Amino acid sequence: MNVVVDTNVFVISLTSKSPYHKIFTALRNQEYSISVSNDILLEYHEVIEQKYSVRAAHEFINLLAELNNVSFINVYYNWHLIHVDFPIYLLSYHNMYMMCDLHTCRH
Repeated sequence: MNVVVDTNVFVISLTSKSPYHKIFTALRNQEYSISVSNDILLEYHEVIEQKYSVRAAHEFINLLAELNNVSFINVYYNWHLIHVDFPIYLLSYHNMYMMCDLHTCRH
């Protein structure tokens, strides 16, 4: 099984005292595969560094680089879909456009 793992999932699974440590252990034991991009690796590093230390972040990224069950992918296009104040235009089931933001929708 090949998955993309959320940063917070890895953060809570790194310590052996965590009930979720089996997620990290299963990755190390190559029981599942993950895909990562440069952006994902940077986020992993940033959050682990904040939560633990620079050394822990470096060791985690180095481990990922050494594991055979980690696929490194290149992202060729970034959609930029999530913007806080950016209006979203949707095609409704009546073929009418709706202008929506995070708080309101109107026809």
